[in-house]
Amino acid sequence: MQQSLGFSLLFSTIPLVRILAAMVGGSDETYGLRQLFQHPDKSNSHSVALAGLLLIILLTALPLLRALIRLRGWKEKLILFPIFLILPMYIDKWTYIGLNKLYATGFLNEESFPGVPILVLAWSLILMVILLATYKGPLLFLKPGREASYR
Repeated sequence: MQQSLGFSLLFSTIPLVRILAAMVGGSDETYGLRQLFQHPDKSNSHSVALAGLLLIILLTALPLLRALIRLRGWKEKLILFPIFLILPMYIDKWTYIGLNKLYATGFLNEESFPGVPILVLAWSLILMVILLATYKGPLLFLKPGREASYR
């Protein structure tokens, strides 16, 4: 159960997007490093971008490798791992577009807390319910009547 929750939380961070963003010099981590270490003349911008990429790889490679190793069969490793790595990227993009369209229409755009629209709070609660409903195993829905594919 704890491994299943960790698996869900690992892929909910959308690690592939973080790696791809760092590869092109973006990402929040690289931006933070720029704020801290970039020279005013930007002479070290490539070094800072490289440091951001290395930081992201350091933070994501080991958890991803461990998740891959924890999957039992080759089907899970060759099919499910890439699905969990890639699909959240698209779901996040579609959700972002959809929620922005809803927000633009004025749907639940009143603030529940300062700076937090009710729509964002409602979406966060929906995601929490989904996580709690599937905490025993994110792969259980693929194998009815079987335990999750973890060691």
